[in-house]
Amino acid sequence: MSFDLANYKVKARFAIKRFWTGGKTGARKNIAGGLDGFKDLVVDIVCANGLTRANVLSPDQPITLPGHFSPTQPWDLVVVNEGRLIAAIKFECLIGSSFTETANRLCYEALGRAMDFQAISRKAIFGVCKKPFVGYLV
Repeated sequence: MSFDLANYKVKARFAIKRFWTGGKTGARKNIAGGLDGFKDLVVDIVCANGLTRANVLSPDQPITLPGHFSPTQPWDLVVVNEGRLIAAIKFECLIGSSFTETANRLCYEALGRAMDFQAISRKAIFGVCKKPFVGYLV
């Protein structure tokens, strides 16, 4: 079975352009709105690969899932199919006062969340199923 990337080259180009030319309402709002193009790309890939009935949760506020090391973890996009967690994705950007500090923080956060999610999967918090995809798009 092949994996359908849903014309990702065109959609990624559009998402990148949208990110850098977003609204003029302030840097934080601009960054958050700019990441919507990447969220849309992930949703298109999910649907193109047979999960057309999946619940894709991507509200204005991050979605919170239980954590092992911390009680809750916020995620930007969560995919649930037939009551099973399929994917949890966090979108971040390296725009800030210090590239090095931001990159270090994101690396630690991504590794911590991955370890957190592995611990939760072992405890079958989301039911007994294959391990969900956990991703970080930076």
